[in-house]
Amino acid sequence: MLRLRKALYSDMDILYDWRNEKRTRDNSFHSSFVLYDEHKKWFETMMKSADIVQYIMEEENLPVGQVRLNIHNEMAQISYSIASEYRYKGYGHKIIRLIKDKVLKEHPQIKKLVAKVKFDNIASQKIFEKEDYKMKYYCYEYEIFFQSI
Repeated sequence: MLRLRKALYSDMDILYDWRNEKRTRDNSFHSSFVLYDEHKKWFETMMKSADIVQYIMEEENLPVGQVRLNIHNEMAQISYSIASEYRYKGYGHKIIRLIKDKVLKEHPQIKKLVAKVKFDNIASQKIFEKEDYKMKYYCYEYEIFFQSI
């Protein structure tokens, strides 16, 4: 049975490992390696926050992924990842469906779900598009590199 459950303090280490996994970091907007003390502070703050809800997706009581809601009034931003050994098995679609159901049942104040996906994260783009999320805008960046003269 596949389910989402709220994160527990005992999930801190697995979330740390998942956060620092290379592919997850590559697909994250904050892609640097996170030190354990930094993660621990973030985790403790997140667990106490009324505006952040962290879930663990389990299949037969085995953790296979995580999804987090950062709630801002009637909008929630989704952040998710699937454990490396469970990728490419349909869990991305499943976690997005499960979080939508969870929001409908437990967070009726939320009227819009938003997901930000990196340009080269094609897998997540396809998942959100298949789950009827609509792309709203492109983001362009220009990096200026200063050279010594």
